[in-house]
Amino acid sequence: MTRNIMNFMTLGSVDSIRRQSEFEFAAKSVEQFGLKNEVIAQRLALEEAKKKEEVETAAKKTRKEVKKAEKAEIEERWKKMLAVHVAVEAWEVQRARLREAGTTLKRKTCPRSPRDPSSQNRSRQTM
Repeated sequence: MTRNIMNFMTLGSVDSIRRQSEFEFAAKSVEQFGLKNEVIAQRLALEEAKKKEEVETAAKKTRKEVKKAEKAEIEERWKKMLAVHVAVEAWEVQRARLREAGTTLKRKTCPRSPRDPSSQNRSRQTM
């Protein structure tokens, strides 16, 4: 009976050693897995940051292009407005000269106003 007890005790101790080694192995693998997860998480974070940067730079470029386009459009409007303004000033000067000269300002002899829409219609009809 003592032998059976001794065998049982040795089996128990071997079994406990086996369990302990399995537990240690599991702990090490969990540790390594945790490290792998951290590395993967870091990589994902870096990739996400790169994507964010790319999106931000693309957004900045589009904003700059939109601003340039708006600025060009405004400049074109101002050029047109300036041309009309210069034409109106020239018309007013011509009209003032005719008045000073004493010329009667009949509708036919009076220079047409660049602002007058009816004068634009008349010029289109005569063409």
